[in-house]
Amino acid sequence: MMTPYRSLGRLSLLCCGCLVVALACGTRPNPDFPGDGDGDVDGDVDGDVDGDVDGDGDADADGDEGCEEDEECGRYAPYCVDGQCFAGDEGDPCEDRSDCSPSAPICYDHQCQDGDEGDPCAEDVHCSAAATHCAGNNCHDGDEFDPCDGAEDCDASAPLCVSHVCHDGNEGDPCSGTEDCNTTAPLCVDHACHDGSEGDPCFGIDDCGTSSPFCVGERCYDGSEGDPCTGDPECGHGAAFCVHEVCYDGSVGDPCVDAGDCRGGVPCIEEACSA
Repeated sequence: MMTPYRSLGRLSLLCCGCLVVALACGTRPNPDFPGDGDGDVDGDVDGDVDGDVDGDGDADADGDEGCEEDEECGRYAPYCVDGQCFAGDEGDPCEDRSDCSPSAPICYDHQCQDGDEGDPCAEDVHCSAAATHCAGNNCHDGDEFDPCDGAEDCDASAPLCVSHVCHDGNEGDPCSGTEDCNTTAPLCVDHACHDGSEGDPCFGIDDCGTSSPFCVGERCYDGSEGDPCTGDPECGHGAAFCVHEVCYDGSVGDPCVDAGDCRGGVPCIEEACSA
């Protein structure tokens, strides 16, 4: 005779077996419905039409898909321009700034751009904070050698606009007057900034600095031994005698015309200072 406990055990085993069969049958794919067994379109885990980002049941356009308004475009190309969806990146078409992404927020000549150095422009508003000056139809930061239409197109590091180019006015920079030169090279001589030091060009003593105050042969000199001269006033620094258009100190062996070209009362014999 079967005991109550043995009957209860067989019943438990029977129930477990039915549960296993039911689970196996439930996960079997339906051959009449292509998919991955979850009841929706294959690969679409949320159960809507694949590619529908707004949940309206229609596939949204992305990339080169056609459109009539922004709402028909996908998240990766959300701007509808000329019947196509675009990302609004650098070079993408636009009608105004609303068609451009934050990475290229400026719409100029129907193209999105970031307005950085070299980008095309017609005025400063077409340029970014990194290249605020529109000059020569391009955006620039106003550094040395950038194009300019006036000083307002140049940065503080190169604040002078000379011949439509930004300069800092240092030695050798072009100029049309002293106002185009800075304090380190304040003299504008022969269309270039100079400080008037030895060898710099000059047309008079006003073009030479205090360290080389003599203008001889259109060059600045300090009048040292061997420098060119036209008279004693153009010699100095211990070489006070101008003999044959060269400065000398009148030492023994130096050339002379008379005793006045020799130092310390040394006589001039045969055009040379002699002991």
